Amino acid sequence: LYANGVVPRDGGARLDVVAEEVRVSTVLRALQRDMDADGRIGVSAHLTGTRAAPIIAGRATLRSADYRGNRVPDADVDLDYALQRLALNATAHDSTGRRVVAATALLPLDLSLAGVTGSRKLAGALIADVRIDTLALAALPLDSRSFEDIRGLLIADAHVRGTWTKPLYTGNAGLRNGAVLVASTGMRVDSALADVRLTGDSLFLDSLVAHARGALRASGSVSLTDAAHPFVNLSASGQNVRVMDAARGLLDVNADVVATGPLDALRVTGHGEMLGGFLALKQFRKDLLRVKSPGELSFFAVFDTSAPPGNAARVAREFAKHRRIAIIADLSLVVDRGNYFRNRPDANTEFFTGDGEMVRAHIDQRSSDQWAVGFVRIGDGVAFFRTLAFVPARGALTFGPHTDAVGIVQQVGQRQVWEPGRGIFPVQFLTGGTSKAPAVGLESGTLFPIRGRELNSYLTLGRQSTSLLQQSGSSLSGSEAWSGQLTGASGALAHRQQGATALGVVLHDVGTGATKEYGLDAFSVSPADVPTELVFGKTGGVRGALIEAGRYVTTDRYVAGQLRFTSGIPGIRMAQKFGTIYRLDIGIEPRFLFRAPEELGITHPTVRSGAFGAFLTRLWDF
Repeated sequence: LYANGVVPRDGGARLDVVAEEVRVSTVLRALQRDMDADGRIGVSAHLTGTRAAPIIAGRATLRSADYRGNRVPDADVDLDYALQRLALNATAHDSTGRRVVAATALLPLDLSLAGVTGSRKLAGALIADVRIDTLALAALPLDSRSFEDIRGLLIADAHVRGTWTKPLYTGNAGLRNGAVLVASTGMRVDSALADVRLTGDSLFLDSLVAHARGALRASGSVSLTDAAHPFVNLSASGQNVRVMDAARGLLDVNADVVATGPLDALRVTGHGEMLGGFLALKQFRKDLLRVKSPGELSFFAVFDTSAPPGNAARVAREFAKHRRIAIIADLSLVVDRGNYFRNRPDANTEFFTGDGEMVRAHIDQRSSDQWAVGFVRIGDGVAFFRTLAFVPARGALTFGPHTDAVGIVQQVGQRQVWEPGRGIFPVQFLTGGTSKAPAVGLESGTLFPIRGRELNSYLTLGRQSTSLLQQSGSSLSGSEAWSGQLTGASGALAHRQQGATALGVVLHDVGTGATKEYGLDAFSVSPADVPTELVFGKTGGVRGALIEAGRYVTTDRYVAGQLRFTSGIPGIRMAQKFGTIYRLDIGIEPRFLFRAPEELGITHPTVRSGAFGAFLTRLWDF
């Protein structure tokens, strides 16, 4: 690097500036840029004339450059300036020596070093030509925080004539085998083909076809008549497009969108359909979870649709800000069956809209308004409370028509309990309140309600998914009292099994970490289905806990492994849904089996075994 010369205030000037063999990586480190790129840069400039009328000749080169392991074309740029005219000539060649970029320009500019007032753009003819022949986008540093792995071949031929005040554009461009990864959602677009025309003051997107699991299509135009307010007319559609594929969710959609208007007030309308997948977005704070007693009236939600205080002032402040790009969107959304919300490892619940129902969303970037009107129903799935699984029976999430409005949750989950002397009855898990701070509680689905302190004991009764029978209870173990309190051997077993529930609560945070570390979707430690006759044996309490860890291979298929502390035989089970009508449950689960009566001793010895079960269930909606 060196510079030599003199540029006096008056008289002739002479200045030479040269940079040879400068490493690109060195420049990036000096700029504190973390980019995987390298190469050699060369720059030379020779200035003569005077400060008021300089004459400049320059040259810049790029050699042996690479970006993320891809070879970057070698580039040469020549510059000549004299008599208020700047001439540029640029070329780029790939590794085989084939020219991929050729550009020339003649621009009326005032590059004087003294006495310049106003704009440096001068009146006069404007001439620029650019030709690109199959330039690989992977070799260009186009990646950003929003987009990664940009690939494709670019072909273009563009021309500019006219003046600075009234330029005339012509040309066309094409993209072949384009691909990009959207970093925030994991959406991967590939096999993209696009054709663009530039005619006069209009830019035309003749066609855009791409694949993101399904087909994407778009076409439209941008009018540049008013350069300060370009007018957009665009339509796009997608069928079975995967818009999210990341740890935070997997989502396939159909969509049709139309955008019309100037960039600072671009109106977007359209319709979308969520075909299937799951969302695992920001979880609610568990310290805000409130547990209510049975019969608590606060479970009844109050819908407040009034605007929050200060909303009008906020909108006025936002409108006062100037935005070059602002979108006003009104969209409708239909949610099919087979979409789930996951709160690992506590819940995996289905949400959908019924026939003729939809959710309407409104977005206005001018006022920063974002809200939705409507509700989604809560269908199938599972939710864990105090280590036990509850199946949603009915519920809904309702959206409010104001920015930052919290959703209203109403849900009833059920767990079937089989108690001797009473039969099968549901223990209901109720959720109500807002989506940020919901209230939960337990109730019994019996004719005579069971008090809360007695109801908790029923959560210690395990139940296997591949068996119609329940081991923890028989005609010999005694029934509960009229109050619902478990007595006799069943009550003693429930008391011991509280140790397994406590262990599950303690290990809950461990399970939360395991879901993130090992890619699991479910982890629970809960009371196992232990025969009542073993109430005083070695299989109750903490040893009577069942550990289950599983993953949703697809949104309709769940596979889990099981283990008991007192059984050396692990278990495995799978649940597979076929649409919304059938469900197959199959598995081998660890189980205790009694020996022959003549072999029984005082400690009730058992055989540790695995039991196979398979069920095909037909589902109905009412």
